[in-house]
Amino acid sequence: MNDMKQTQSEGAAVPKPRKRYNEEFKIQAVKLLDAGQRTQRALAAELGISEVTLGTWKRCYGVAGAQATP
Repeated sequence: MNDMKQTQSEGAAVPKPRKRYNEEFKIQAVKLLDAGQRTQRALAAELGISEVTLGTWKRCYGVAGAQATP
């Protein structure tokens, strides 16, 4: 019976809690990206976020995204 519990617990993935970032952090990250001193990959790694997340923030908070919001 203990073997059954071990097998079940080993196979169960425990999700990591999602990290939340405030809007100011996102805007600053996009400004750093737009400055062109680092690649998107390098900056994402430095900030501990995925490249996809940084790209999403760029679309929302970058120059084009800022113009789209009132």
